Amino acid sequence: MGIRHIIVLSTVIGLCLLSPLKPAWGLYGYYWFAMMRPDVLSWTGPNRYSLMLAVATLLSNLPVILRNLPLVVTNSTLRNLMLFLLVITISVVTAVDPSLCMDRYEQFLRVFVMALIIPLILTTMDQLRWFFVVLAGSLGLLGTKYGVYGLLAGGATFRQGYGGMLSDNNTMALAFAMTVPLCWFARLLVPWKLARLGFTAAGLASLAAVVFTHSRGGVLAAGAGLLMITLMERRKMVAMLVLAAASSAVAYLVWDSFSSRMSTLKNPVMEGSARSRIIISTYAAPRMWLDYPLFGVGFTETNQQRLLFKYVPPEYAVEYAGKVIHNNWLQILVDSGIFAFLIYVWLVFRTTFSCWLEGRKWINRGDIVQAAMPNAIAASMATFIVGSTFLSRTSFDLLYVLVCMAAAWVEIRKTGQQQPMPAVPPPGSAVSASQLSPVASASGTQEEQQADARRRRRLARRISVRHGAQGSP
Repeated sequence: MGIRHIIVLSTVIGLCLLSPLKPAWGLYGYYWFAMMRPDVLSWTGPNRYSLMLAVATLLSNLPVILRNLPLVVTNSTLRNLMLFLLVITISVVTAVDPSLCMDRYEQFLRVFVMALIIPLILTTMDQLRWFFVVLAGSLGLLGTKYGVYGLLAGGATFRQGYGGMLSDNNTMALAFAMTVPLCWFARLLVPWKLARLGFTAAGLASLAAVVFTHSRGGVLAAGAGLLMITLMERRKMVAMLVLAAASSAVAYLVWDSFSSRMSTLKNPVMEGSARSRIIISTYAAPRMWLDYPLFGVGFTETNQQRLLFKYVPPEYAVEYAGKVIHNNWLQILVDSGIFAFLIYVWLVFRTTFSCWLEGRKWINRGDIVQAAMPNAIAASMATFIVGSTFLSRTSFDLLYVLVCMAAAWVEIRKTGQQQPMPAVPPPGSAVSASQLSPVASASGTQEEQQADARRRRRLARRISVRHGAQGSP
């Protein structure tokens, strides 16, 4: 057992022991492990560390989960998620060959349950904020590993996956593209300058990692994410210049291979991989769905792969046998039928749009800190919407995590149980972060709390005057 393996094992055991004392930390630890996969970095091999963390998290948080269990009925997002799970389960039972679905269905259940407990465990804004920081930081560090390696090598091409859910370069590119907006907005939620710089660097390095995968869908997804970030920023020109300069500099390092790969987007039928995706999506997938319209051929792709040769043109039957559809929306439709498709589309687009509206509301109020999390979720999910059009990942865990984070945000805002998030001073302000945060004095004397309250009121008036002078609503 190497030193890396010992460090990972010790960390996992430590988190399992800490979870009963700090139940929310168990959830943080589980998603740190699930997203960053330190066991892959340490070459640990097959293990059950993720299961250990999941069990410790569930047992430690069982009282609060049971207390908040009615949310799965009262919260519209969670209610739709449960309905989606029901339809998926029916599609497994009624599959052409149910035995082909079981392994992937069990994996999906683990992803689903651990995502579902997020709004049941995280009941304050402070807990949700730190969960978001852990999530963005874990993915950001992984993206930094690949991005920095490619930069130091003067350019690289990643054709293999990382491990876990990131099993191939296309999925890895999608995850890193979704990481860029998560890290970009996470910098607003930490009170330390070094951490803010670290998140900014991690976002840019993750953008570099997307380019180095040479994934066409990943590059298009990253472009959608950059567009969303630019539209959400108050200083749009600055954000656009920084992100465009970073992506252009990275693309320059691998320009020959990168431009050759992207040039196939002009005429995709001339390239074999793109041609197969077009034929399967436009010809085979609709015909297969019409034969199994209600509950599909079976969740996830295995039954579809077995049946595909019957639905493609005869000349491609052997060549395309065993391929997936490479379009997440059509994959859901074919695998699980029309009901699962409609619920899935509604969940993804409704969550994206509602988070965008929520972020816009706070931006209009001049509160960039409160806007950070809904903006990050909206931008990351918009990235997924574009990227998943070229990829089949119906059980992609990060998507369900973001949907459940949005549900947690709604419940916390509704119940008013949130604690104020430490604010980051607006650009050009000389006010320190400690002055903006009421958390620092929450445990002080009554006089200190009253003085802090007066200072916050004065600060709020100063900020409102400043924004009014700039023409803000």
